[in-house]
Amino acid sequence: MNHQNYIIMNKGFLYSVFTLLLSVAMLALSGCDNNQSNPNNQITTDALIVLIDGPDTCNDYMIEIGKFVYKPENLSSLLKVDSLKVNLTYELNNTETYNCGFGGYVPVIRIINIEILTN
Repeated sequence: MNHQNYIIMNKGFLYSVFTLLLSVAMLALSGCDNNQSNPNNQITTDALIVLIDGPDTCNDYMIEIGKFVYKPENLSSLLKVDSLKVNLTYELNNTETYNCGFGGYVPVIRIINIEILTN
């Protein structure tokens, strides 16, 4: 293989790699546009209000969503009932966390709407 063919092959290879990377980037970015369907970054889901108490834990009512626990910044005292099933719409407070002692820091959420589930 002479030097000129090697340069042409490298340009073709680089073009293929660039095209592949550009395609992957466009595909990844197309899946990240959540703001069209949810302009305020609000999430609606079923959740559980739980009391996490103890000498060095959260010692407060938290919102459990799946495997994650969140500190609500505006939970009404009427809803501070351990193991209460709710459906809520919330948004994540990106500037604040809550210290749960040995439990570490948990994200803070702001409740937009909340309804008690009867089932």
